[in-house]
Amino acid sequence: MSQYKRPFFIFVVILWLYQKNKRRFLIMEINVIGQGEKKFKPNQIVMYIRISNVYSNYQKALLNGEENVLEFLNEMKQFDLKIEDFKTVRYNIKDEVKYCNHENKKVGVRYDRELELILDFNIEKMSKIIEFSSKLKNAPNISIKYGLQDTRTAEMELFADAYSNAKRQADLIASAAGLKVVKCIKANVDDSCDNYYRSSGYKCAVMKEGCSRASEILAQTYIPEDIVVEQEIHCVFIAE
Repeated sequence: MSQYKRPFFIFVVILWLYQKNKRRFLIMEINVIGQGEKKFKPNQIVMYIRISNVYSNYQKALLNGEENVLEFLNEMKQFDLKIEDFKTVRYNIKDEVKYCNHENKKVGVRYDRELELILDFNIEKMSKIIEFSSKLKNAPNISIKYGLQDTRTAEMELFADAYSNAKRQADLIASAAGLKVVKCIKANVDDSCDNYYRSSGYKCAVMKEGCSRASEILAQTYIPEDIVVEQEIHCVFIAE
């Protein structure tokens, strides 16, 4: 092959290789993190009821503690609640120790049981339970969480919002390179947002006897904030 034909031959080979692999040269892989944020109106109340007292010995702690729980559950029937509506989430009987004169001293045995009660979003019913509970001889401590019943739908809405944000970012990057996004080949969701709750504490013991309008006032003033949840999604898009 002459010295004049060799460069031309090389150019033809390079051109042929480029045409054969043209699509490969024009593909861009775009990695972005999409962020979504949604507000939800709470439609569920979760009450955590803690019955806890200290007794002189283990036998009294067990017997009296269980009797207090049963008495409380029976009283709740007036609110159209059944015993099986209350789920035990914590149960403990252990020595009660206090630090005194540079040493730990046993002062009794603590009975500690926490019950979970899930209600529809009924503030009036919740406030009446709180007021009634505060007047019991062994008044429990109550904390409240409110959230969503249908978390699956919330997750889908949040995922869609985060994905749309990721897609917009990828479109801008592809457009700047003269390309167009054609598909998403990977999407990893940050699953840390799997519990849509906002906490609010309320301690029954602070309510005084004779405050007969407490439940009415609480029902009027207890307005929970919207639940704000954020979500991140890592996406890989292909642009051509």
